[in-house]
Amino acid sequence: MPLRKVGSFFLGLLDLLESSFQRFLRDGLVVRANAVAYAAVLALIPALAMLVKFASIDRASLQIQIARLLAAYGITESGRLLVMLDEILSRANAIAGVGTIFVLYSANNLIRHLEDACNHVFRAPDRPILFRFAIYIASFVILPALVFGASGLYRQTVAALSPPAYVDLSFTNGNLYLLESTGVLEERSIDGVQIRHIMDSVNLDAPFRERIYDPGSRRVLNRISPDSSLTPLDRPGLTDIQEFRNLRIDGKYILLSTESGLLVFSEDGGITWDFRRYLVKTESALRNALIEDVILLSDRIVMLTGDGLQSTLLVLSRRNLSIIDMNPLESAYRSLNALPDGIYAGGNGKYRVSRDQGFSWSNPINASFGNRNELIQSIHKNAQGDLVFMSRS
Repeated sequence: MPLRKVGSFFLGLLDLLESSFQRFLRDGLVVRANAVAYAAVLALIPALAMLVKFASIDRASLQIQIARLLAAYGITESGRLLVMLDEILSRANAIAGVGTIFVLYSANNLIRHLEDACNHVFRAPDRPILFRFAIYIASFVILPALVFGASGLYRQTVAALSPPAYVDLSFTNGNLYLLESTGVLEERSIDGVQIRHIMDSVNLDAPFRERIYDPGSRRVLNRISPDSSLTPLDRPGLTDIQEFRNLRIDGKYILLSTESGLLVFSEDGGITWDFRRYLVKTESALRNALIEDVILLSDRIVMLTGDGLQSTLLVLSRRNLSIIDMNPLESAYRSLNALPDGIYAGGNGKYRVSRDQGFSWSNPINASFGNRNELIQSIHKNAQGDLVFMSRS
């Protein structure tokens, strides 16, 4: 008797799976899912164009974030995609009016496909036109406001309850320095823990702190002048200080970098702090430089900046952090590594070497793994003197 019940159960399960599969094919769910996905992709481009036009989002910053997102999922060769996206977003001013209409149409099209697919699967009747219109208005206006409000509240709650997010550390003279993404620097020693809130000690209104460079013309401006073509009036403000990324210490000299082009430094062990702000001139505007990595040398600083497609290597004077040399590169690089025989810059399946502390660089050297170009995170040498790469796939 128990065996008969078990057999009946499995036969019923097989009948259920067969019926579900036949219903899946009969309802054409693959085609409907593809239609919804296509409608979502169709709505993406005009939405991004509207964000660039009306939400004052820098398309270069958007390009950088997309490149990082793709790299996080192992898509390191994203140059063609980013170039196409940049060409579309560069026409944001021209398509703003048409884009508004197309955004509304594509959003309506996406929701309509979702509703039609659900109605077909669950055999539900179509809703009246006015009822549909009310749902669409709620989806366009009320739902995004609720989602953004809930996500903001969630981030604040998680940030308040989560432990500090350390982004870099340094062990110097028996003391351990820990840098949080918010700009809090902890110094731990046998005497206790000292906490410094860096941005509270920096006067962001101080003049003559901007350093501007143009990779296209290889021009550098270390002091602002009213008649300079590198300093338009619409240069970005300092209201949005992004996350801190790097911590470098040499004796009493402490150097911190942020994603938004700020170098914050102290020459007296953290008692007083100053900053320099780095801006890069593009074809259409002046924007904050994205600092990927920095190396602190005895008399200079080597800094790697990028925009998702190309990188620029800057050599700075350690005394006043002015730009003394600039080397635009052909593609994106992500890391700097100081080894005994030179400075190494790691990129997607390749690296460059400088033997003179950052002034001149070799041609790209292949470091691909078979047919894969991994994103090189750091470069080291083992006891035999061989290069060891740490990469991300």
